Amino acid sequence: MELGDGALPLLAHDPGGLRDPGRLSDSGVTRPHEEPSLIWFTIWSSVVHALVMAGMAVEDPAEVGHLTGDVPVLLFVAIALAVLMRRAERTTAVTDLGGRRAA
Repeated sequence: MELGDGALPLLAHDPGGLRDPGRLSDSGVTRPHEEPSLIWFTIWSSVVHALVMAGMAVEDPAEVGHLTGDVPVLLFVAIALAVLMRRAERTTAVTDLGGRRAA
């Protein structure tokens, strides 16, 4: 693997260093119920990204298009994922409780 002059020194010493986050990401996509922290990270990073883009759009008139495009979509995705995660957490909690019956 050839790295350019601007490559991070960490990657130059450990070119496989990005494999673990990649595995976590793959696991989150295929089995999201096993990686809720990855999904919650996606939710919160989408909200923060939308807020940053909205702030930039307010400051710079050339970026105002983001207020009608990217920002609402990021917020919609974050809300949809949050609703689905809450529903999955409640379902899992009820299922876990249902399996614990007194003898």
